[in-house]
Amino acid sequence: MKGFEIVIKPEEILRTLFTFSLHSNDPAILSRSKYAIQACKGVTKVYGRDRLVKLRYTGSFFLPYLILKREESFYFNCLRDSSCCLMRKVSVLPEEFERISSFLNLDKKQTFKKYFEVEDNILTIKQNRRGACIFLNSNSCQIYPVRPGVCRKYPLVHVNSKSVEIELCPGCFEGKRIKVEDWIKENKIEEFSVKLREYEDSFISYLYNLEKYGLFNPDLKQVVLKLYNII
Repeated sequence: MKGFEIVIKPEEILRTLFTFSLHSNDPAILSRSKYAIQACKGVTKVYGRDRLVKLRYTGSFFLPYLILKREESFYFNCLRDSSCCLMRKVSVLPEEFERISSFLNLDKKQTFKKYFEVEDNILTIKQNRRGACIFLNSNSCQIYPVRPGVCRKYPLVHVNSKSVEIELCPGCFEGKRIKVEDWIKENKIEEFSVKLREYEDSFISYLYNLEKYGLFNPDLKQVVLKLYNII
């Protein structure tokens, strides 16, 4: 059931979790989703009780996301607790990989071998044994000036033409009020989305060209490394 999502009003959180626990025969889901309960209370207090919250089931607990229209605002104050750098895969586009390599003063092969891996047909940053980003050091990002688009857009995690989803980390209930559109422009989120689609198109196009020449089962990792000019 991993990947299960449901949209609720924040006041419905306890009833939703209780119903899920009955249907899944998992009474401990309430205790494992304590933060989702706290976040929904925070949404009611800071953003209003009529807001919509998306709950995403990870396979063990629920993560909460606030749904906002693009013309609306949100609060954000980075608490530097590095929670956004834990237990998540960060994908990196070819030009971002190149900037990181230059920043680290390493060639691409060295950078890839030490810090990256291929997952789901794209380069992702390795994690340490605790599940933290390998570039995280004492709650500080070692590549912050050249951090990838996935990191720059946080706490926004999904953006479309009409709305956004904001991951409700503790910093989303304090700090300054920020217009969604300003955050999108300042962090070049739409440019990142375009470049991500371009990469996906280039990957598909590369595979199509291989098939034209009779190569029907290419090594996908090698294809990715080629697109990043690592080999």
